[in-house]
Amino acid sequence: MHNPRWYSTVNVLSHFHSDIGYPLPDNSKIVRKAEELYIASIVAKGMEELTKQKSWIQPVSDEEQSPDVRAIVQLESTGNKANNYAQIDLEIVNYEHSPKENLIQFLLRTKFSDKKSYDEKTTIVLRVKEKTLLPPEKEWSSALKNSRCKSPVIILGRTDPIKPEYTITQVYPEYKELININLPDVIKNTKDNVGTANFKRGTKKLETLSRDELHCPFENLGIKCCVKLSSKNCPC
Repeated sequence: MHNPRWYSTVNVLSHFHSDIGYPLPDNSKIVRKAEELYIASIVAKGMEELTKQKSWIQPVSDEEQSPDVRAIVQLESTGNKANNYAQIDLEIVNYEHSPKENLIQFLLRTKFSDKKSYDEKTTIVLRVKEKTLLPPEKEWSSALKNSRCKSPVIILGRTDPIKPEYTITQVYPEYKELININLPDVIKNTKDNVGTANFKRGTKKLETLSRDELHCPFENLGIKCCVKLSSKNCPC
């Protein structure tokens, strides 16, 4: 854990739409890194809604090569003990519809390739960029049953061509339809955990910073953005 500063999912989602937005301004590596952080935040926010466990994320520099994004999840405490936190690495990959290669074939060729080696603490997020029919559960189970990959795989798909509505499905190691989310709704209904936080290895104390803290999730990527975020900034 090199960087102690982490950003709430709502912070990243709001900043992305406020300071970058779609269509992307260019196809540079920096903008693509920012979009990876945004994609990871959608998934993390969906899991927050599902598990009721708070999470924070941060970008990872290209110098580290892997993962693309890091996340920290607040685990449920027991008794009077302090909260524990688990770090999860996220690998983001985009799939564009192709008549020659479906989602399963694409996954086997890329992230499930013998050239790749991810551990159980890494989650692979397969983002479907265009409207694509998700193969049925039996096809996923049959195709991946002999895989030696240790990493869970989550599919993120958009369910509306205009509205920012998404569906999140786990397809490996077992198939689970997890949650559907509407970004404006979940952002509007999130009353806490909207700013940034500091974590240091070896401590269970969480230092939560003000929502007016003068930092933005894309600053380490060299993207100029508004550091003070209005609560009205959301993908509406």
